[in-house]
Amino acid sequence: MAIISRYFPARFRRSISAPRFLERLKKSQTVAGGPFKGMLYEGQAVCGAAAPKIMGVYESELAPFLLKWSVIPFRHIINVGAGEGYYAVGCAMLWPHATVTAFESSEEGRRLLTRNVELNGLQSRVRIMGYCGPEQLRAAAVNGKSSLIIVDVEGTESDLLDPGNIPGLANAYMIVEIHDFIDQQLGETVSSRLRSSHRIEEVRTQRRTFWDFREPRALWLRLWLLPYLKQYADELRPGPMRWFCCTPIPSRQAPFGGQ
Repeated sequence: MAIISRYFPARFRRSISAPRFLERLKKSQTVAGGPFKGMLYEGQAVCGAAAPKIMGVYESELAPFLLKWSVIPFRHIINVGAGEGYYAVGCAMLWPHATVTAFESSEEGRRLLTRNVELNGLQSRVRIMGYCGPEQLRAAAVNGKSSLIIVDVEGTESDLLDPGNIPGLANAYMIVEIHDFIDQQLGETVSSRLRSSHRIEEVRTQRRTFWDFREPRALWLRLWLLPYLKQYADELRPGPMRWFCCTPIPSRQAPFGGQ
């Protein structure tokens, strides 16, 4: 087949080579790039697409913040809406001295999350929990601890993110996915509650480019397959997304050593 395919037009040869490349990547169960490069990933997603995650380009808009914050000695990472654990497990690897509390309400999500935790040998540092409401988040976000909180709860962010109700939020770094397609007022509600305690940087969906990908390693092959790589990188969103990356205002932030 390989000998015959060399006589096909380039677009047909790409259509044969690209799926094989992705299948090999999935079989490796290893994230190919991004801040969680090298993480073992079972290859199934609770919602959306798994391919961008194994390729290492999932929500790559957030990579600069994760890498910039990786020098901060977080003791505790809280992931609300953890799904199958891409962020929960990835952050446990990026911050090897931190404990992770991963909230995931769906049974299937917790099953896959458990699998990914086990694949990476992180059972002692990742605690898997179910539903997270204000009471559960208040208990997890202990005031005075150095923590990172990642929230993806499909439109109920405003129910959780209220420093007046959960004091521990005021000292936490946060990444919040804003689901405008569910509630157009959601972003304003969340930002109004956080702007007095945090510097909020808004990040919006960007199109993937050649340099977002790390595989295939051969640059010529990556360029040749680029149209398909971009297709595989589709996160199956209902529309453009945005995130709030929130840094505590220094005057409100407790020192890392404080309790």
